[in-house]
Amino acid sequence: MMPSSLFFPNKYFIELGCFDGEGVQRALDEKCFERIYAIEPIHRFYNRCCDRFTHHSCVMILEGEPLNVLPGLLNKIEAPATFWLDGHYSAIANIENKAQIPIIKELDAIQHHNIKTHTILVDHVRLFGSVDFDYIALEDILQKIQMINPQYKISYLDGYLHNDVLLVQIPK
Repeated sequence: MMPSSLFFPNKYFIELGCFDGEGVQRALDEKCFERIYAIEPIHRFYNRCCDRFTHHSCVMILEGEPLNVLPGLLNKIEAPATFWLDGHYSAIANIENKAQIPIIKELDAIQHHNIKTHTILVDHVRLFGSVDFDYIALEDILQKIQMINPQYKISYLDGYLHNDVLLVQIPK
């Protein structure tokens, strides 16, 4: 669950795995992003989000595996973005395609982008280190984030649970 406010103003908002579009809607409601991108791998959810946001010219829903689509999208990004990383296996959405958690590879893609001051939000902190997240430890995520930019400040926001969303940003 996305924090109650996404007011981390950047030119772009990029969500990996948009499911029913609640993250996109929250980004629209914030009115601080010029362009909102969401990458959705599951065709029925992609179609649902396309229908839901068809009248919002600032929203672009992209279909495909986020790790395949993200590098091409990043080639178009010339200013800091706010990333919502919530891509993970969901029994509701994709029981036939259970895959490993892509968080490390998503952070790799962000690390290879020429801008090193993006804002990054990572959902489900409580699940890191568990079987649900392929035993990827929170410490591994934090280490990877410091490799992107050692100046990043790490804090936590409430999601479904207290302090369940990792917030990564450059201090203002």
